[in-house]
Amino acid sequence: MLPQAIGGAAVRALGQIPAEFPVRVERIREAGGSLVLVLPGELELRLGSAAELRLKLEAAAAVLGSLTRAEREELAYLDVSLPARPVGAPKSQLAS
Repeated sequence: MLPQAIGGAAVRALGQIPAEFPVRVERIREAGGSLVLVLPGELELRLGSAAELRLKLEAAAAVLGSLTRAEREELAYLDVSLPARPVGAPKSQLAS
């Protein structure tokens, strides 16, 4: 269960996902006060705080849309908490 403050932010985030978003959002969760959208393959889209949600989602859409499906499947997370500087990391080889 999400805390009330995060729950409201989660609803706002889900409501701002553009129709043309390149991947499906499977669920949303909270991690240390930050919003995390979970995408196919357990890819985490880390949004950070609820500030600038539309901008963060646009940055995520641009990055995710530029990747092939195989490239997206190799990502463990994409952090857009600073939308001007998205950061991604591959899945650990040890987890395979």
